[in-house]
Amino acid sequence: MIDQIAGISQLLTLQTDEARKAHLQQASNKTIAALSKITQMAQERHSIYLGKTRNRQAEYTAYMASLVASGLSQTVG
Repeated sequence: MIDQIAGISQLLTLQTDEARKAHLQQASNKTIAALSKITQMAQERHSIYLGKTRNRQAEYTAYMASLVASGLSQTVG
């Protein structure tokens, strides 16, 4: 991404409008491809986060249930 931003300075050295347009189009295509990869990575990490959160919640719920059961058995026993 930084290379693409740095590459914009090359526009100053290009001689024709067509060359500038082609350079901008190429930069745009690369940016869209990078955005797609970043979006996919973010979605994957979000899915991992949600899975871990669900597991943590299930563990917490089971722990709380065991505490309640333990408390009841001590009260009765």
